[in-house]
Amino acid sequence: MPLAASRMYQPGATAPSWPWLAAGGGLLFVGIAAYLVSPKLGILALGLPAAPLLVLYPQLGLLGVIALIPFDSIASLVPSRTFTLTRLVGMAVMGGWVVNLLVRRERVTLGTSAILLLAYVAFALISLGWAPDPAESMQRVKTLVQLVLLYCMAVNLLRTPAMIERALDVLLVSTVLVSVVVILQYDPEASSRASLTLGETNTNPNYLAATLVGPAVAAAALGAARGRFGWWRFAAFGCLLLATIVTGSRGGLLALATGVAVIGVLRPRIGVRLALGVFLIVPTLPFLVPSQVLERQIERFQRLGEDRGSGRLDIWRVGAVMARENPVIGVGFGSFNREFYRYMYSGHAVVDPRWAQTKLWGGADPHNIYLRTAAELGAVGLTLLLLALAAHAAGVYRAYRRGGADRNRDNVLPVALLGMFAAFALMSSTTDTVGTKEVWLLLALMQGAALAVPGRIR
Repeated sequence: MPLAASRMYQPGATAPSWPWLAAGGGLLFVGIAAYLVSPKLGILALGLPAAPLLVLYPQLGLLGVIALIPFDSIASLVPSRTFTLTRLVGMAVMGGWVVNLLVRRERVTLGTSAILLLAYVAFALISLGWAPDPAESMQRVKTLVQLVLLYCMAVNLLRTPAMIERALDVLLVSTVLVSVVVILQYDPEASSRASLTLGETNTNPNYLAATLVGPAVAAAALGAARGRFGWWRFAAFGCLLLATIVTGSRGGLLALATGVAVIGVLRPRIGVRLALGVFLIVPTLPFLVPSQVLERQIERFQRLGEDRGSGRLDIWRVGAVMARENPVIGVGFGSFNREFYRYMYSGHAVVDPRWAQTKLWGGADPHNIYLRTAAELGAVGLTLLLLALAAHAAGVYRAYRRGGADRNRDNVLPVALLGMFAAFALMSSTTDTVGTKEVWLLLALMQGAALAVPGRIR
């Protein structure tokens, strides 16, 4: 069987179609039988005929996963929201990719930046040895391992500029659909901040903004596309900007502005066009966005000191105490929420007593990946994470330098990735983004772009 399968990939070889037709027909029969037993089980089983396609064309399967990522927060298949459609499809694509590697006997290439990221993940796994409740931390570890697998697969499947740009376009289109739904669902009279809603499931506005910002920056950097409707990315940027505004996320707007500013610095011509676009768009916002929405957003910025960053300042003070008392290796990966109360009431953290009364139960997310890492993994884990992030940015920056600042259109790709990275780096200081698929996909695209540069440093 391996010999027959390997011949299928030889140039000029024609693979027999009847084995695949028989396999697909058998899987279809199994799916119909499963549907008669349970509709949910049947829906999953009916997708099995696509398995051969995932083996032959894992790149297309990965693009399907990317298209689902913006909907991940509402695509849960179980009430506990621990198993999503994105995770299911991702597992299927991962299996197809592994089989493809075994059949074609190809090597997995990652590079130095990826090695640093894997070292951070390995240290997080080791930290379970001193975590106060390893069983409780295991769920976050499982998520981290799945994100690493997604990263490794994306790095190896998206290795050309054309594939990376296609992946960004797929992510952009899917995220625009999310933004349109958010705008249509939002009722400014009923809620002060917009969210993505499906049934009883709601997306946190800050995490929603983090989902919207990256593709918006990519749309601004990539600009006009080829073809008759080349202007579609500009329209996509407008939709994403409006959706970010109605989420009411201060961090999201600042991150978007930072990403666009980086684009303007790296590509002055694009920067001039973006500045002109902003100059034309801002006066029209009162006609596009309800006045109460703009007033609330302005008020949120004005109250930034009064509400102490929606309580983040107090959380960060507790996290700083946690990091200070566990400076080298931290309290263990995934233990911040569990240990939060112990350090808040230790007497070493100075917090607002009125805010503390609202935190009698349920823990608190750190809203900052750097502080979380310092508290959970200490100086060792934080150093590994910062080195990994810096290495990814440096690799893309080398690609940008080799392409020249304004010499060719192909060089907009590293500019887009650097702009997205700048937005992510800022957003991560107010939102815990390290556990999201969008961030790990971005890092994979950055590493793929760095590996595609001739004469690269691995």
